[in-house]
Amino acid sequence: MAEELKKEGNEAIRAMIGDNIREFYEENRYTPRSKLTETEKLIRQLGKEIGVITKVESLEKYNRFL
Repeated sequence: MAEELKKEGNEAIRAMIGDNIREFYEENRYTPRSKLTETEKLIRQLGKEIGVITKVESLEKYNRFL
C-alpha cells in the first residue's frame, strides 16, 4: 500500500513538473536560444530529457520558417 501511494505521488509530482516545463516552453517557444539564460536553457534540456518536450515540438519553430 505504501509503495503504491509513493508511486502515485511520484507520478503526480512528475506530471506537475512536466506541466510547468511545458508551460515555460510554450511561453518561450520562439525565443532564440542565445537570448535564454543558463537556467532557461537547462529547463528546456530537462524537458527534453524527461520527455515532456518532444523532438518534434522543439523542431516545430524551424519548420515554420521553411
